[in-house]
Amino acid sequence: MNTITTLKKIGGILLLVFIHAPLFGQHIDSMVVKPSPLIGVNDTVKIFVYNTFSSGGCAGNAHFSKSGFNVMAQALHCQGALTVICTDIDTIVLDPPHALGQYRFSFVLNSGFGGPPCTPGIVPNDFDTTYFTVGTNNAPTISPIENDTTCKNRSLGPLAFTVGDEDINSLVIHAYSDNQALIANSGINLSGTGTNRDVTLTPSANQLGKANITIVVDDNLNQRDSTVFEVYVVDCPLGTVTSTRAKIEIYPNPTSGDLVINLGKIHPKVELSLTNTEGREVKKWSFTQVEAIPLSIREESGMYMLTVSTDQGAFVYRLVLE
Repeated sequence: MNTITTLKKIGGILLLVFIHAPLFGQHIDSMVVKPSPLIGVNDTVKIFVYNTFSSGGCAGNAHFSKSGFNVMAQALHCQGALTVICTDIDTIVLDPPHALGQYRFSFVLNSGFGGPPCTPGIVPNDFDTTYFTVGTNNAPTISPIENDTTCKNRSLGPLAFTVGDEDINSLVIHAYSDNQALIANSGINLSGTGTNRDVTLTPSANQLGKANITIVVDDNLNQRDSTVFEVYVVDCPLGTVTSTRAKIEIYPNPTSGDLVINLGKIHPKVELSLTNTEGREVKKWSFTQVEAIPLSIREESGMYMLTVSTDQGAFVYRLVLE
């Protein structure tokens, strides 16, 4: 705001009168740095300074100097004599390359009266400072999730996975299924915070089949990563538990057809059932007093479910025939 000083004589008394004239005020409204929020070393940086002037014309020029991580800019505007409010934008352009780090940008707004060229006032009209960062934006990461199997009408999970990024708290994670009839997107539940995350899948009622589940991690800066895994929903015998924690080993898996089932100890009775992904049983075996079972399976290549039933319960495993 400018102050006008006048001398006025009233009744023989000389008065010194100060008149505040807001119509001559000018100020910085805001400063915007682009691109945002992260600037790369090879990006062209543009800083837009939005000003408001209370008298017309607004012709002016701006220049800047750069020293290390400090950028100092000035603008001089010749406001003319019109008493109308106008706005103007000063644009400072910083060409690449830039060093990595945080920069301090300072802007001084000066104005003068009359047409160009004009002389700035003794005191700057306004001053402001902002900061911006030049850095690198590496894509986030997500760990793979192994293919898995669950029984009809039974949830699967939580399945653990990890994510990584420079700013772990800014990540957005979403998931979707390619078989909505089997596992709808609404049946995918993501949980966890920070690096450690989990996903739990709930198949649709009474449905069998296969779904590819895709989990995407996005850093909100146009960088993302994803992982895809297969989920099989099968028709398990009553009482079957889908578990990899039982001390049962099946190797090799995938297999060309010849494999060994190591039960970890001798069981008095063992029953095996091989079903395809449609839930149809294609093979069945029964053994007594065994610890290791050699098998020779001659079926079409593909994915199968092998149910191992012992005195400790029934367990289903995914078996790949090549």
